[in-house]
Amino acid sequence: MLPSLSSRFLLTCIFLTATNLALAAKPAGGGGSSLQFSAASYSVSETGGSVTVSVTRTGSTSGQASVSYATSNGSASSPYDYTPVSGTLYWGSNDASPKTFVIPILDDSTVEGIETINVSLSNPSRATLGAPSQAVVEIQSDDQYGQLQFSAAAYSAAEGGGQAVITVNRVNGKAGDISVHYVSSDGTARAGQDYQAVSGDLVWANGDSAPKTITVPLLNDNIAEPDETVNLKLTYAYGGATLGTPVDAVLTIANDDQAGILQFSRIVYRASESDGEALVTVERRFGADGMISVAYATADGTANAGSDYQYSSGALVWADGDAAPKSFTVPVTADGVEEGLETVALVLSNPSGGATLTGSGRAMLALADADGPAGNVIDSAGGDGGSQGGSGGRGADVTITKQGGTGPLEVRHDGSVDAGFTPTAYTPDLGVRPLVITQDTYIPLLEYGGEPPAGTVYIYSYDDAVHVSDGDGQINDDDTRVTGIQVNPGATLRLGHDYAGYQAQIFLSNDLVNHGTITVPVDSPSWRRSGLELNVGNYVGTGVIDTSGVREGQHAGFARVYATGSIYNSGEMRTYGGDSRVENGGQGGDVWFKAGGVIENTGRFLTRGGSSFSAAGGNGGGFRLDGFSHVRNAADHDTSGGDGVTAGGRGTPFVVQSARPAEVRFTGSVDCRGGSAIEGTGGDGGGFAVLGFGSTIRFAGNIDARGGHTLGSTGNGGNGGLSQIVSQFYDGGDNSTNTLGDDVPAGDIYWSGSILASGGASPRAGSGSGGMGGTVIVDLNTIWHPRAQQLHYTGLARIRSNGGSGALSNEAGKVTLENKTTYDVINGGYPPAGSLSNSSAILARGGGVLEGATGGLGQGSRGGRVELNGYAGVSNSASIDASGGHDRAALGASQNIGGLAGYIYLQNTSGLLSNSGALAVNGGDGLRRGGNAGTAMFYGPVPVQATNSGNFTANGGNADPGVGGSVGGNGGILWFNVDQVLSQTGAVSFQGGTGQTPGYDGYAFY
Repeated sequence: MLPSLSSRFLLTCIFLTATNLALAAKPAGGGGSSLQFSAASYSVSETGGSVTVSVTRTGSTSGQASVSYATSNGSASSPYDYTPVSGTLYWGSNDASPKTFVIPILDDSTVEGIETINVSLSNPSRATLGAPSQAVVEIQSDDQYGQLQFSAAAYSAAEGGGQAVITVNRVNGKAGDISVHYVSSDGTARAGQDYQAVSGDLVWANGDSAPKTITVPLLNDNIAEPDETVNLKLTYAYGGATLGTPVDAVLTIANDDQAGILQFSRIVYRASESDGEALVTVERRFGADGMISVAYATADGTANAGSDYQYSSGALVWADGDAAPKSFTVPVTADGVEEGLETVALVLSNPSGGATLTGSGRAMLALADADGPAGNVIDSAGGDGGSQGGSGGRGADVTITKQGGTGPLEVRHDGSVDAGFTPTAYTPDLGVRPLVITQDTYIPLLEYGGEPPAGTVYIYSYDDAVHVSDGDGQINDDDTRVTGIQVNPGATLRLGHDYAGYQAQIFLSNDLVNHGTITVPVDSPSWRRSGLELNVGNYVGTGVIDTSGVREGQHAGFARVYATGSIYNSGEMRTYGGDSRVENGGQGGDVWFKAGGVIENTGRFLTRGGSSFSAAGGNGGGFRLDGFSHVRNAADHDTSGGDGVTAGGRGTPFVVQSARPAEVRFTGSVDCRGGSAIEGTGGDGGGFAVLGFGSTIRFAGNIDARGGHTLGSTGNGGNGGLSQIVSQFYDGGDNSTNTLGDDVPAGDIYWSGSILASGGASPRAGSGSGGMGGTVIVDLNTIWHPRAQQLHYTGLARIRSNGGSGALSNEAGKVTLENKTTYDVINGGYPPAGSLSNSSAILARGGGVLEGATGGLGQGSRGGRVELNGYAGVSNSASIDASGGHDRAALGASQNIGGLAGYIYLQNTSGLLSNSGALAVNGGDGLRRGGNAGTAMFYGPVPVQATNSGNFTANGGNADPGVGGSVGGNGGILWFNVDQVLSQTGAVSFQGGTGQTPGYDGYAFY
């Protein structure tokens, strides 16, 4: 049966409908269309009002497409931070343009961080979801507490302006009630004199970002002076705010008193009496308005006008606009009398035209004596005190000994020591991650926080390593650690210090090469530079290391170079204290080179204390060369105390030390004097120690460790410094056996040069006291491992340990030259020692009472004890004087008693004891009583023999026969206590001194 028409039609319609349904379902992928956000994140400011989010269509664009979007809370909350949105985006056929929707952003007043809105796509039509189909909108909050900081790092105001106004800004936020504390402190300006100190708090209300101001009252002192500074600091921020940059500022007070300040160009001028004249310069500083003048004059210190110098006076005049220095001369005289260094007071007075004087307007002229012996000297004499009740300083002991060993001890007036060396040519190794500094560079210390931006050089505080950041967020990576640094010529490397400003420090596994400058921040803190410590593999330096005081009176920081390898330095080390017009001079910083290997230095160390034109000089800084192998130096160094008005600074000792079988070679001079004082007490000398532990010492340089002088009528001279030269064995292990093992025997000593350690002097017309001399010790100690070690002090013209004179005198020191046996700790017993020879003059005279002295208590002091003690022969060819001091005061102004003589003792254990030098042990003169003469003894057991061709004087001191009851001193004794006197051809004089009752004559005893 055939279907009906209607049936066929129905079937056809069903078929077509099915076909159409299949076709409608087929294009579900939109022919390859993809819908996605244009970015994974979007950003908008809280004050931006809205943010537009874009959706892109990629792939096929045939046919229509659509997608739904919606927002949801991330850390942001609706409806407080934004208005939520949702909807559908449509694309027509062949439409590939991006579609957007807008999210309204709400501005609140809450302090908050970055907040987020989540956005998503869903329900794509005729398309698929691409990536990203999820995105984040970040809302950047503008509601921050803010940062507080000065508007500038430097401000200025005129001294006569009455006040300075300092501005503090609130930046990067204005939300919340906040405040900041501020405080002022002295720079070169002084609170109460130049400005009124201020401190307090600045306050901002919520929403307030207006600048706030600090007012600093200024005081007009009508004194010509340089521009001065006040330090300002923001210390603590409250209420959620933080400190920005800068938080430190400097206020400069511009001086408006422009006639100028007049001052000597230095506190102490130095000249020799053989120069004929001394040039003295006066400066006009900090102003040149108007014509001005000042009077100048000289006055006696320890020098006397007419015999040591010629009195000078006059006026110096400056025209309007003239700021050039002016000078005057002081004629000086070589009087042919040996008297040591003498002083002249220099005085400025009566400035005119509105000019003022710095401090006291006084300075010192120090005249070196030209009449001493030619050649080097050891001088440990006490300084002279004033005649109006002052005391002379005690002479110090001088000891040159060799303990054990069969080698000689030789003290000679001629000869020299070769202590030079050829510097090592060393090729530096900067390692696998070197850093080369080609321009001025600051490396900060990072104490906490994350890694700084890539390329940043920093010091990590945990281990003081230097790093170059790689930006991976990981601090202190091993692969960013610098192994070595080279500072190129002309470049300055400034290292950041710790929070307290105590020191800057780095550690390098390889070498540090310095051809430029290495330094620390100036304001660390303002009164003291921070120290600097460099821990390296090897150090090679031709450039400068500088931690010196650069502000008035600023203390220097220390400078330390510690090398596991060696140190090769030819650059200058600057750690001197800052000079000052109005406050104490700054203290010098110490320099320390310490090496596991060799130290070779040809660079100068400047560690002196700062001078002061109004207060005390600063103490010098010392230096130390500490090597575990050879230590070699060929440079001059200055560790002296600063000169001052109220006091001189103390000179600081230096130490040179070497260990193991090595050598010390040192050429150059070291100035470690105490600073001189205009009114107060001179500084003590610094002294030194040269120590060899198993090392030979070769030294050819001059050491000046004298105490500082004073011009003050009641001030005291400074004491001389202690000097030690010691060679002893290096303890490398067990000493209980008689084998050397790892021990190293003591090395030889070869020394040439002056050691000046006398006490400083006080003016003759004053009541101050002289300083004590400094002790000198030279000791070669072979006690553990005696060999044939030798000790030679060559080119030494004289040893002097006299007592100082004054209204009260003081005794001389003891001088000992000794080559003796000592107990052998390992083998037992007393093995033989070596010979002793001396051709250097020895003075150990007692101090005297000055002419013109008052007080009635003084008398001449005793001469010193001089001992020459050898084992295998003793030879002396130089003069030795241990006489007592004279009392030259008028009758009744002192006890009028001459000093007792000392003692000369020549001893030998075996062999010949020979003397050809003049020996003197005379008593001192006094109006009422002469001092008794002393004894010279030649001593030795059998079979010691003696010869003497030197003259011997042991006369008693003279008294005035015209003074009732006066008694002369007794003559002394020449005593030969030996097995045999082979010859005695020297002239002998041992008369009793004159007096109403003459002294007894002495005698010779064989």
